[in-house]
Amino acid sequence: MAKHKRHHYIPRVYLKNFTNSNDKVWVYDKKLKTLKELSTKDTTLEKELYTITDADGNKNYSLEELFGKIETIASPIINKIINKQVMSFEEKTQLALFIALLNNRTIAAIENYDKTSCEMLTWMKNMRLYHGEFDSLINNMKYSKEDAIQKIKDVKIHLNKETNLKLLIDLAGTSAEYFSLMEWRILYIKNKDCNFITSDNPLFLLPEKISNDYGYGIATPGVQKIIPLSSNIILSIGDLENIAVHGCTISERIRIRQINMLLFMSARRFVIANNKDLLKNLIKRLKLIIPN
Repeated sequence: MAKHKRHHYIPRVYLKNFTNSNDKVWVYDKKLKTLKELSTKDTTLEKELYTITDADGNKNYSLEELFGKIETIASPIINKIINKQVMSFEEKTQLALFIALLNNRTIAAIENYDKTSCEMLTWMKNMRLYHGEFDSLINNMKYSKEDAIQKIKDVKIHLNKETNLKLLIDLAGTSAEYFSLMEWRILYIKNKDCNFITSDNPLFLLPEKISNDYGYGIATPGVQKIIPLSSNIILSIGDLENIAVHGCTISERIRIRQINMLLFMSARRFVIANNKDLLKNLIKRLKLIIPN
């Protein structure tokens, strides 16, 4: 079942909207400082990323198959947006799920969720230690009491891969419900010589007007959820209580550049564009080193 082995955490149906005349994309690797022109089948993928293997070694590909079905539904909806056609509320809901899953299935999301869950579980373990729930275990350990306590404190607890992925999928479902009930602004680039980039972490939060000092998330009023849908279209998801979808143009070069710089900085490792010079310019502006 070779077709299941190469799992794209940024789907090819999404990346095709950023391809150039060669039907390829330019990819900047922030880690290796390389800039290459690649096929969409050869970027933002990892071997069996979503495969779940049970205790007997049996492999379950249902997550990858689920993503494939949702991508198949979302692709023509994105094409409707590209062609400036009206989107129904049902289609908005379907695309909201695609976007939420796109955000939660990335390597960055998986790593961040694993880190957060590890910190939370470790804190809970230490609280149980503090309240004496490990006293019998400590007394049976072949160490001094102080050493036994320290060894328990040093243990880091991680959720297994299956649990992590399932929780991320569940969270994506909740996010999708929020997204579908929010105002959407679809911004089309007016200048033919300007383009948006994307990345291996394509959705970022832009706090425009928030009234607290406690951080923010996707449901925080005043926070825009920004995601490029193609090289000349970007989607800005606003607040709840207004489910309207607006289409408008954006022509300010400085605004387009600012969005691209934010997309570049939010990338985990790979930055993607249909234009080599665009990436070079961004790298130069951000004072990064690129190869000759």
